[in-house]
Amino acid sequence: MATGTLQLLVTVAGESPEPRVQVLTANGKLAETPTLPAAIAGTVNAGGDGIDGLPTGHGITVAESVTIAWVGGVRYECTVDSATTNEIIVSKGAGDALPAENTAVFVGVEQTVIFPIDGDNISLLLVDCHQRSMIVFHRTEPAIIGISDTAGVIDGLPTGHGIQNTDMVTVRWTGAVRYGCTVDSAAANEIETSGGTGTALPVDTTPVTVEVEEVVKGQEILQETIPFNWFTGCGYANPIIGEPCSRVVVANCTATAAVMTILAIFNPLA
Repeated sequence: MATGTLQLLVTVAGESPEPRVQVLTANGKLAETPTLPAAIAGTVNAGGDGIDGLPTGHGITVAESVTIAWVGGVRYECTVDSATTNEIIVSKGAGDALPAENTAVFVGVEQTVIFPIDGDNISLLLVDCHQRSMIVFHRTEPAIIGISDTAGVIDGLPTGHGIQNTDMVTVRWTGAVRYGCTVDSAAANEIETSGGTGTALPVDTTPVTVEVEEVVKGQEILQETIPFNWFTGCGYANPIIGEPCSRVVVANCTATAAVMTILAIFNPLA
C-alpha cells in the first residue's frame, strides 16, 4: 500500500488560512531519481540549425538527443546530426523554435528512464528537480513483429504496418531494447532507422518487435516555481489521462548537475 500526504499552506498579505491536508492512498508506486549531468553552454550558430561556442571536449556525439534551453524558451528531443570540436548541428525536436544567432543557450544530453504507468490509474504524479530541467513522457503503440537485417534496418514487417518516415520507434528483442530510434525511410515491409538510446540494434535475422512511440507530454521544470505535480482532487485535468506511458526522457537545462525525482502512486487495474 502506498500513501501520499499533501499539505497546502498559503499566506497572502499576512493572512494564513488553516492548512489543508489530503492523504492519498493507492496500492502501487513508482519512484525514480535519475542524475542529470550538467548542461553545456554555447550559442546559436549563424545558420540557426545548431549550437557553436561549445567547449573543446564537450562530449556530445552524433545521433544523441539533446534539450536546448535559453531564457524564455526550450527545444527538446533534438537529434544531433553532426558534432565537431566546438559545434553541433541538430534537426527534428519539439517545443520552441531556436532563437536568434548568438543567443546564449545550454545543451543537455537527454537520457531515458523506464517509467511504465497508465495515466488513468494514477492518484499522484510529481516531478521535482533543484535545477531547471525537462521531462518528456512517452507512450508506445502495439508491437509489430519484424526481423533485423543490416545495421538499423528492420524487414519482414507486415504489409500495411503503418510506420512512417520520421516516426520514433522502440525496438525490442530477447534481453535487450533500443528506444527513440528515428525512422529515416519506410517501405512496404521494411524500415530503416537511426539514432536512439539503449543496446545497439542486432543484425543478421534476429526476431524483433517494433513499437511506434508518441510524446504524451513535454514538461519544463522551473525550480523557481513549485514542482510539477498532479493529484486526485487538485482541481485541474490529469496531464497524462488515457495514456499508457512507457518511459520518460529527461535532461538538465543548467550548468549544474542535479538529481530529478519522478514519483507516482497508482491503483493498477485488476
